[in-house]
Amino acid sequence: MEISIPSNIQTWVDNVLEEVSDEVGKEVNGEFLLLYEGWSSICVDEVYDPLKSDEENEKAYYSFAEEQSGKVIEEWVVKYSGYQLVQCGYERRLGLYGVTWALFKKVNDEV
Repeated sequence: MEISIPSNIQTWVDNVLEEVSDEVGKEVNGEFLLLYEGWSSICVDEVYDPLKSDEENEKAYYSFAEEQSGKVIEEWVVKYSGYQLVQCGYERRLGLYGVTWALFKKVNDEV
C-alpha cells in the first residue's frame, strides 16, 4: 500500500534536507519521521587513495556514500519498526558528500 505524502510534509522534507551538511539527525512532524545522515570527509576517508587525483578521490567519496546509503536505510527500518518507510534516497547534490535520508510514517501508537 502506497502512502500519499501531503504537500506540506514534502515541503518540510525538502526544507530540512536543504540545510543538512555533515550531521546525523531526526525530525518529527506529526506522524511523520525524517531521518538523515550527511556524509563528511571523515565518513568517506576509508576510500581515499593517495595515488589518485583529487578529482578521482572526490568521485570515490560520492560513490562510497551512495553505496553505503542502502545499509544505513536498512538499519533505520529495523530500528524504527513502529514506522513504515514512505520514501528514501541519497541526494548527491546536498551536504558535503551527499545526504542519505528516509521518511517514515507512524503505524504503531506504542512508538
